[in-house]
Amino acid sequence: MRLPMLAVALLSTFAARGLAAEPRIEDVRFVSHGATLSGSLVLPEGKPIVAGVVFIHGSGEQARSLGVARRFADGGIAALVYDKRGVGRSEGAYEGEQSVTGMNIALLADDAVAALETLAIHPGLDAMPVGFAGISQAGWIAPVAA
Repeated sequence: MRLPMLAVALLSTFAARGLAAEPRIEDVRFVSHGATLSGSLVLPEGKPIVAGVVFIHGSGEQARSLGVARRFADGGIAALVYDKRGVGRSEGAYEGEQSVTGMNIALLADDAVAALETLAIHPGLDAMPVGFAGISQAGWIAPVAA
């Protein structure tokens, strides 16, 4: 009796998600302050793109957040996520000792701006609204970047 109920619950879960097509993922690279930063652009598949967003990290050594980008893509939003400078495949030095100084926040804001410029010129996003999203330390970085 429990097994058929489990099957119904699983089928309901997949039906609720609509079995959405897997998003398309493109590798991207961009330069900020002499460092080449590496990321991924996650694009909705099978639905129109309504906007684009650069996801800004919180504090710490953060790599690109593909899970977050996939959630944006599920909502029709193209998302660029990248490895913080000095982390993953991004060049540059990660600033761990003075990560909240004005100088470091300005540097990370410039990285976010370079990511936004890369997103804005993507061929599939012509005349599309683009902006920033993020968590934690992004609350300091995004206003400076904007």
